[in-house]
Amino acid sequence: MILRTATVILLYILVSVSLNGQVDYTWWNEINNWDGVTPWDQYIIKSPGFMGPNALPVPEMKTGRLPDKTSIRLFTDFHYSNGDNTQDFFSSLYLPLAGNKVGLELYGVMVEHYKMDITTRNQRHSRDFDAKGFSVGDLNIAMLITLTRDHLKWPDMLIRIAFRIPSGSNMRGARFTDAPGYHFDLLISKKMTENFEITGMTGFYSWQLNYNTDRVLYHQNDAFLYGAGLIFSKKRIKIEGCITGYAGYVNIKDSPLVLRLKTEMAVGEIKGILSLQQGVKKDFDYTTLSFGIHIPISKNVF
Repeated sequence: MILRTATVILLYILVSVSLNGQVDYTWWNEINNWDGVTPWDQYIIKSPGFMGPNALPVPEMKTGRLPDKTSIRLFTDFHYSNGDNTQDFFSSLYLPLAGNKVGLELYGVMVEHYKMDITTRNQRHSRDFDAKGFSVGDLNIAMLITLTRDHLKWPDMLIRIAFRIPSGSNMRGARFTDAPGYHFDLLISKKMTENFEITGMTGFYSWQLNYNTDRVLYHQNDAFLYGAGLIFSKKRIKIEGCITGYAGYVNIKDSPLVLRLKTEMAVGEIKGILSLQQGVKKDFDYTTLSFGIHIPISKNVF
């Protein structure tokens, strides 16, 4: 059943791409007052406030400790907003390396389904007439490097270096950027009591933009990345809350801020995950409900 569904979705995407060159975009030309010269993709604003929820998400907050085992995570996410409702499947693979001093993570949205209203479609300069369909997401690769762990005075700290490979589809629908991006950040955590732990994140987030105003051409957007959180854990239950975001400098709805609440419950070594994310600014005004599972595979084998 799953294989059949995946095949249908893939065929839908391939057919959509093949028919893309045959679509009459007169409606789009009129709505956007196209000058007949400027390429259409320069009308797409590569900013979290003008694209789908998976295009430029706020990076995940993590603790300053690397996991001990190879693991996979699978999520289904439901994003709700006034003009765009999106559902997706997300997956990640984590590999501990070098005696668990380094970690490698591959992650991203495998596929999303979306439906926008006409107002949102036009605000985003989307060329998707129906304002609904499927998209394939970007692949992200992150390297995590331990700085300190179990130190008597210092908190646990690690550096994360993450790159987004522009493998996503459907930039014409303002779903993904079709452009690279990266972020470097410092992740910190410190046990305050047996059950409570504080976390922090600070870093730099950058992505290719190519946004042209009347005066300036911005080739990329550079943002300050930040976050703080609190974790409560007892036996097989863990509850984590955080506030996190990034602040771009171009001022085109490029400074999203989100609140996240996540609950994990372990059954053996497998963890069930329920999380809620709420955007608190117009730069990202989605409410997201996620259901996931975390499956450890083995201990460090590298």
